[in-house]
Amino acid sequence: MTPWPDLRKPARLTDQTAGAWFAGIADALLNRTRWVIAGRPHRITEIEFYFRGPEHDDPFTHGDAIQVHAGRWYFHKTAGIYRGGSFKGVDVTFGDGVARGGILIRGAETPDGHLIDGPSLLVDHLLRLCHQKSVSAFDQEIAERLVWDPTSPMYLAETEGSDKPVTASARVGLSLRRAGPGSTKPAYLTREYRFLTEPRAITKGKPHLVMALHRAGRSATAIREMTGVPAKSIAVYIAEYAAGATAGRFEDYFGKEIGPKDVCRLHGIADRVFGEPRRAGPGQPSLYPP
Repeated sequence: MTPWPDLRKPARLTDQTAGAWFAGIADALLNRTRWVIAGRPHRITEIEFYFRGPEHDDPFTHGDAIQVHAGRWYFHKTAGIYRGGSFKGVDVTFGDGVARGGILIRGAETPDGHLIDGPSLLVDHLLRLCHQKSVSAFDQEIAERLVWDPTSPMYLAETEGSDKPVTASARVGLSLRRAGPGSTKPAYLTREYRFLTEPRAITKGKPHLVMALHRAGRSATAIREMTGVPAKSIAVYIAEYAAGATAGRFEDYFGKEIGPKDVCRLHGIADRVFGEPRRAGPGQPSLYPP
C-alpha cells in the first residue's frame, strides 16, 4: 500500500478522466516532494505520464513487468536490457496490478539551483552522485526498494507545499513512425500528459509547450513571455497547427521521423479528428472528448 493516495488509480477511472488523475500526481511530485539523491534533496521540475490498462490503452507506455507495481523505480529497458547512451531514463511506477504505468522524470533542480534537463542526463547525474558505474549496478543497489524508502540511495520525500505554477503539454519524443492501420497511437500522441514548472528554462519540447498554450487560448505575446520561444517561431508553429486543423491525415506520418513543424501540424490534425481538449478552468487539466 502506497503512503501517497495520489498514486492509486481512482475507482472510476476512464480514458477521458485519466488526465485529471495524472495532474493530481504531478502537483504532488512537482510541488510537494523532494527527490533525495545520495542525501541531497532535488526538486523535480518535469515529468511525463504513461499508463496502459483496460480503461486507458496508451500504446506509448513501455509496458515492462515492473510497471504493474506502484511506487517502484524503473530504469528503461529494451528487450530486458538496460538502455544506454541518450536513451536512458528512470520512472516512478504507478500500476495497479493489471495496468502498467510509469512516470518519467525529465528534469530536476539540484540543491545549488542547477537545472538538469533531460532523462538521460538525469540518470548520468544519479550514477555520478551515487558512485555507480552502470545503470544495472545502481538498480541492483536499490534492490526493489520502494521509491519512498529512505534506506535507498535515492528516494522521494514529502515536503511543505510550494505554489509553482504547473504547465501541461503533449509528451516529448513521440511519433507515428511505428504506427500502422488501426493503431491507437494517434489518439494519444498529443494528449497533455507532460507537466513542468520551468517552461522558459527547459530546452526540449518547446513546440509542444507552444501548442498547449495556443490550445488554451494564450496570445502569441503571452506564449513568448512564458516559454522564451521567439515570436517568429511561434507564428510558424501556430500556422502549422492551423493547417493541420483544416487538412491532413495521421497516415501521412506513419513510418516517418518528425520535426517541430510536424509536431504542430499533428496537434491540429488531432484536434480536428478527436476534438480539442477541454479545461475545467484556468490551470486545470485537459479533459478529452469520448
